[in-house]
Amino acid sequence: MISPDELGSKLTAGREKNQELSEVARAAILGAVAAGATQAAVATAFGITSSTVSKIRQRFESSITVESKPRSGRQEVLAPRDKRHIVQAATRNPVYQLRFLLSQLVMVLPEQRSFGLSARTTCANCETVCSGDQRT
Repeated sequence: MISPDELGSKLTAGREKNQELSEVARAAILGAVAAGATQAAVATAFGITSSTVSKIRQRFESSITVESKPRSGRQEVLAPRDKRHIVQAATRNPVYQLRFLLSQLVMVLPEQRSFGLSARTTCANCETVCSGDQRT
């Protein structure tokens, strides 16, 4: 059987200081606390603070889920795949005018994502390719 310390170190391996815990790690933390481990022991095993363990418990008790809550702010317009496509299209032929690049992308991207695709969004995703003089 795996010890709580081993489990905690495996589930949080490679996690940076302020990076969000995975849903699996949060579920394991709740399981360890439910099994009778103290919050301090669980915090040490997972490399987090006791207050983080307490917040995970409180959130679970109020919402009965370990999923992350939606973040505030505007949602991403393009998926990572679409962003890669923009960069690839712009780097394939760097002399494309921005209007031509946009017209090509609207044909390739699915309708729900191409609607509202602005020059600013396109250039934000290929800043190294789009220079000021190409924004025509």
